Amino acid sequence: VNETSGVTAVNDDVPGTHDGEISVNADTVHEDGKVGTGCFDLDGLYTVTIGDDDVFSYTNNTDDSAFSIACWAYVTDKGGLQVLMSKWQDEAASEWRLSLTHDKKLQLHLADSSTNLLDNRIAQWKLNDALVDQVVLDEDASNHHGTTETANTTDLTATGKLNACFDFGGADCVILDADDDELSFVTGGGEDKPFSIAAWIYITDTIATQRILSKYNNNTSLREWMFSITGRKLELLLYDESTDGYVYKIIASSLSLGWHFVVATYNGVGGTDADDGITIYVDNIVVSQTGYSIGFYADMENTNTKVVIVSVM
Repeated sequence: VNETSGVTAVNDDVPGTHDGEISVNADTVHEDGKVGTGCFDLDGLYTVTIGDDDVFSYTNNTDDSAFSIACWAYVTDKGGLQVLMSKWQDEAASEWRLSLTHDKKLQLHLADSSTNLLDNRIAQWKLNDALVDQVVLDEDASNHHGTTETANTTDLTATGKLNACFDFGGADCVILDADDDELSFVTGGGEDKPFSIAAWIYITDTIATQRILSKYNNNTSLREWMFSITGRKLELLLYDESTDGYVYKIIASSLSLGWHFVVATYNGVGGTDADDGITIYVDNIVVSQTGYSIGFYADMENTNTKVVIVSVM
């Protein structure tokens, strides 16, 4: 990547072998490099793409094969996921990705795209609605649509991480239009079911308890699960309404200000040690976390309370 002005071609050291193309003229991104005659500063705006070739797929679709990636990279304070090199397009076409986390930690992801997780998706709210109404749409075919509590969506819209988002400002929330058994992670036979929750969130300096997503109503004692932030620490709580027992896991350190991609998973194990089945991720990393079991927890109950997107306790 030492091409200079006037070209968009990016040549392999063996010309014509695995040449690529940059999305802008090279003079826009050319900088002094660490070795050789230059480098590219892509500035989070541009990409270099290379044609597909089996030599970049380190598998025979049964077993993986060994491979290595080496590169010079200049690390800055720019946040967010920064991809150095990848063969990764979307959920249906992803193999490997070498990248930096938002806090500048190097990571390598490997994906098995033969299993499409979209088939297991229950709901996805992009929160990019921006009309003079209160309708919030679910992107999934299950149509778990909702309604803002007070404001029109155009009054909540803000610049998001991937697209537009909602800035609730601590004064609004989204309530789903109807309850659905699909959102209660119980088998009906006294056992829990596995589930995961993922979200992009923007952390401010408030220490108030904020719910990210929940099916949990204290006022009516209809409580199932709650993914929340307490003192800027992520927490997933599971409640057994039949016994008033509950389990939860909370991360050890407060989140830094700004954007974070957060995930909470539960393997559905149930029982008083169900907190062992909870794992919380921050920006693709399993962070230090501690689980707690209060009273006797067996499993969640299927209540008729509605799911709420964001609220302040």
